[in-house]
Amino acid sequence: MSCGDPVLTFGIIADVQYADEDNGRNFLKTRTRYYRNSLNILHNAVNHWRQVKPRVDFILQLGDHIDGICKRKGSDVGLRTALGPLISFGKPVYHVIGNHELYNFSREQFIGTELFSAGREECDSPAVGCLYYSFQPHPAVRVVALDCYDVSLIGNPKDSDKYREAMEIIREKNTNEDLASPLGLPEENMRFVTWNGGLSSRQLSWLQTEVQEAEKLRQNVIVFGHLPLFQPTSDCVNLCWNAEDVVDVLHQHSCVVCYLCGHNHDGGDAVDGEGILHVTMPGVVERGPGEDAFATASLHRERLDIAGQGAAGSFSVNLRYPIS
Repeated sequence: MSCGDPVLTFGIIADVQYADEDNGRNFLKTRTRYYRNSLNILHNAVNHWRQVKPRVDFILQLGDHIDGICKRKGSDVGLRTALGPLISFGKPVYHVIGNHELYNFSREQFIGTELFSAGREECDSPAVGCLYYSFQPHPAVRVVALDCYDVSLIGNPKDSDKYREAMEIIREKNTNEDLASPLGLPEENMRFVTWNGGLSSRQLSWLQTEVQEAEKLRQNVIVFGHLPLFQPTSDCVNLCWNAEDVVDVLHQHSCVVCYLCGHNHDGGDAVDGEGILHVTMPGVVERGPGEDAFATASLHRERLDIAGQGAAGSFSVNLRYPIS
């Protein structure tokens, strides 16, 4: 290995939201969604990653890989098409769950799809059926995947404790008759809508253990999930319900390098007060013909570089622990 070669390289993409449908609009009818074109951008991303030297080791897919309207023609069919380019790449792809996955599949059904990364042999998860997990692609690196819909009104049975907890949370913060609408709510409460969610106390405890262990081992931690955690990287409508609690856990330890997410299709980036880089990837589905939106991250011995294509930005952040 030459001195300039990265230790690890991985691809990043979010909100492909593929569907075999004509162009549509977002929930608020303010943005165009290019459902079929998203597959072209995904092909562009995979073709780009094939050309990266020395290699791309894996891909992080940040949720909403197919759109909810895939259910009209068959969710399995839509998912099979959308996964095709990633599978053809031949490298591991690690997924997190987004709201559009839950419009297509129950949590039990999700576990039976290729999107269920927590069940991979190299991934560690606290229990069978959990959708949050971690893996260690290098002795000095730990990647932690969050389930941002652990507590939510979508995906959880209505008679479950998590559904009841989610309903209590959203009813306290959202006074609208339509709980999917943030209109008219105070800015701090606009995140409490049906298409967002939060981490359970159990998942927060697990996350605490993961970063604590990583700190002891002097591992650099990369965290990814579907929902943004840091206000400067997203509008207030798209934040994780208990974003502040999650960030508080990350701030308690000195090993976290960055947090990667999607959901807010404009994208955004900021470094928080503890030096963690937060990157919200722009949504592929809202990029038109001729546009791109994906990134390639290169982990060097002292820094993480993220090179964006098209609408995606480029960033560099120092590692917490230089890799010897």
